[in-house]
Amino acid sequence: MVFLHPSVHEIGGESTPLPSDWASIPGAEGCAAQCCAFRESASDLRAAGADHIFGLSLQPLVIQKDVVHALKLPFALVSDEQQLLTKKVARVFVPSFSKCVYVLMHK
Repeated sequence: MVFLHPSVHEIGGESTPLPSDWASIPGAEGCAAQCCAFRESASDLRAAGADHIFGLSLQPLVIQKDVVHALKLPFALVSDEQQLLTKKVARVFVPSFSKCVYVLMHK
């Protein structure tokens, strides 16, 4: 199972404040809560047949690792920072949006 999340805590690997209108962007808010919801449901998802669970975003891997540690996630967050996967499937499966200088995925 792969779930998409735009950004957790930071954007672009630096302590850049979120844009003032971040909350008005559909799908942009609530990514840490989303990760935690998958954390809380991980055993049920595995029992239902999800052998692997991954969170996917365009954030750098160093941020993903920090988030896994900070939120105590029992699964990996995967970085597609170079947009290799996203560019191949984005037109059909992975909607994205640009904000400031960042490209982020909708949940």
